[in-house]
Amino acid sequence: FTKAEKVRTFVNYPDALDLSERLVGPPPTEGCLYQLCAVVCHHGSTSRSGHYTTETLIDGTWFSFDDPKVTPLVTFKPKADAYLLFYQRQHVTT
Repeated sequence: FTKAEKVRTFVNYPDALDLSERLVGPPPTEGCLYQLCAVVCHHGSTSRSGHYTTETLIDGTWFSFDDPKVTPLVTFKPKADAYLLFYQRQHVTT
C-alpha cells in the first residue's frame, strides 16, 4: 500500500528460494533452501477495507482458505493480490 491506496503491480515470486549465494561467509550446514508454504492475499482497493484469504501448503497439497470455506487446489499459481509470503526453510545437509 502507498498511503491508503493499494499498489497493483504484479510481482512474480518463486515457490522455492535458494539464498546460498546471498550469504556472507560459509553457508549453514542445514542449507539455505526455502519453500513457499503460504500466501496471504488482500482483496480490495484500500488499506482500510477489503478481505483477506490465504493459500497454504499442507502435506504437499495446496489449500485455499476463505473464512470457513477450505478448498483443495489442483495447482498453485502466483497471485496478483498476494500481500504476505511465507517461506519455510528446508533442512538439507550439505
